[in-house]
Amino acid sequence: MIVLDRHARIGLATGPARRWPGEYFEPDGLPERLPDELARWLRGRRRHAGGEPGEPLKAARAGATLAVRRLPGAGPGGREVLLLDERREVPEPAALRAAGLTRREGEVLAPPQPTFAPFWRLQTCA
Repeated sequence: MIVLDRHARIGLATGPARRWPGEYFEPDGLPERLPDELARWLRGRRRHAGGEPGEPLKAARAGATLAVRRLPGAGPGGREVLLLDERREVPEPAALRAAGLTRREGEVLAPPQPTFAPFWRLQTCA
């Protein structure tokens, strides 16, 4: 989760949400700013969706997909929030067995289920 300030800069972000934009989009080098592609999508959402969240932005990389959803006015003081959700591809159990892995080895290699950080774990940008 990313909470934006009134200038669309990152005000608060969870640990994964701080990393993911730079992993899925070309970073612009400034940690408090959204990557250009993400910022353009956000401006377009604001123009076309108004107060509605609209369709998420999806970006893919090897074995994973990131979905970014806009939640207007959901943050402290009515600030805009971006909810980021990463989904990793999980091989089918039959494919793991065919590779010679036991069921338990497959469970260990499977990515953890997504969790949400409690509010107290949010970090403030400097």
